[in-house]
Amino acid sequence: MQLIQRILNKVPYFPFIGLPAYVVFTVWAGLKYPGGSINDPNASGFSYFNNFFCDLMVDTTENGIKNPARPIAMIGHIFLSVSMIIFFAIVPEIFKVKNFVTRSIQVFGVISMVFFIFFYTKQHDTLVWYTGVSGTLASIFLLYEIFKSNNKGLISITFLALILSIFNFVSFVSGFCIDWLPFIQKFSFLIDAIWVFWICAIVIKKRKNTVNPTSPL
Repeated sequence: MQLIQRILNKVPYFPFIGLPAYVVFTVWAGLKYPGGSINDPNASGFSYFNNFFCDLMVDTTENGIKNPARPIAMIGHIFLSVSMIIFFAIVPEIFKVKNFVTRSIQVFGVISMVFFIFFYTKQHDTLVWYTGVSGTLASIFLLYEIFKSNNKGLISITFLALILSIFNFVSFVSGFCIDWLPFIQKFSFLIDAIWVFWICAIVIKKRKNTVNPTSPL
């Protein structure tokens, strides 16, 4: 039991490993990607301005070449997915009061990231819908609770992350600004990473605060 408890105590640290690991594996996969994107099917190599991250996980690229980057990208994707599942599982801990809204954050967030895991399959486009809807609900509930705090910085970055998430989803399913979406996706990841690290750091600090572990934000 003590070993399990020790492992659980370290869970909030995993995103600090998982997200950088995702970046490493993504860059590695990008170096092996043959080329091709929606903007330029005949392009050579991976373009951070024209390719989506998910392009790295396709079986065959836009230019019809077998994709050797897929296994590497999938490993990185798993690191990212697990990190985000953990994030949504622990995020209610930043709040003093646990209620229906905080439980909804946890449930919808974890569900969205479970769908997200399977983006490497042929059901990618369908899963984007499931992930987008459930993830947006989780983020709206989270923003609602965070608005009750006095942490203006966290409120701002949560709002920005939500707006970017909605834009990415709407752009992908509608085609609006689709040419710019690969670049916006990279910027969104940067904002999301800061957001995740910030909240995980709050959870870690609160867990260490044995004197008053339920102190507000």
